[in-house]
Amino acid sequence: MNLLTRLESATGPNRELDARIYVAAYGGTISAKHEHAYDNDWFEWTDAGGNEVDCAVFPHYTASIDALLEVVAEKLPETYWCVGWDWEVVGPFAYVGSRTDPDNQSIYGRTAVLSLAIAIVKALEQ
Repeated sequence: MNLLTRLESATGPNRELDARIYVAAYGGTISAKHEHAYDNDWFEWTDAGGNEVDCAVFPHYTASIDALLEVVAEKLPETYWCVGWDWEVVGPFAYVGSRTDPDNQSIYGRTAVLSLAIAIVKALEQ
């Protein structure tokens, strides 16, 4: 399952998704996921330089709009973003893209944070 599909089906914060968002924005690979009785979200990550990194260093992207906006500032600096609540659809939405691009659509997710995460990953893929 790809990152967008996993974000669309997520119901709340998830440390593995946090790492995958980081990899989508900054590069690197997730080399292995380890199941531990004390921590089911621990896994190994290798950065773009080939160095192993502890998963605890990843920002909590799926729990924090502020953390996601750091990605926008660093990797999508010329974009416009918006997070809100759509009363017609009755749900949180986000938008990341050019103000003038008619193809950019609002993204709906289960939470405002997940909506923004989906919108950012889609913008990074363009």
